[in-house]
Amino acid sequence: MAEETPINTGAVLVSQNPAQPADPEGPPVVVDAPYASQTGSTLSCTMGNWQNVPTIYIYRWLKAGTPVGRASTDPAYAVVAADNGVSYACQLTAANSVGQGVVMSNAVIVVA
Repeated sequence: MAEETPINTGAVLVSQNPAQPADPEGPPVVVDAPYASQTGSTLSCTMGNWQNVPTIYIYRWLKAGTPVGRASTDPAYAVVAADNGVSYACQLTAANSVGQGVVMSNAVIVVA
């Protein structure tokens, strides 16, 4: 593990990890797609694995291909009885200061 080097900014002492580049080389590129699953009454989506250091992940659930609700940084979706037997997938946007990448997860058939 790389040792952190403290940087004195004058007002605040912060740490910089030299293993993490300050600026990504390009927009995020997916290496391993996110995975959607159901546990009880909750669907969840992993962030997958990305190159070029994403700084934010935005999740958007799709019900039978149609967006549901608003995009959010929350990877969970609470299912209701009406979702039983319906296919859901998670659209994930990973972004950094250079750009963004968008990818879909696997589909999950909801069991209410």
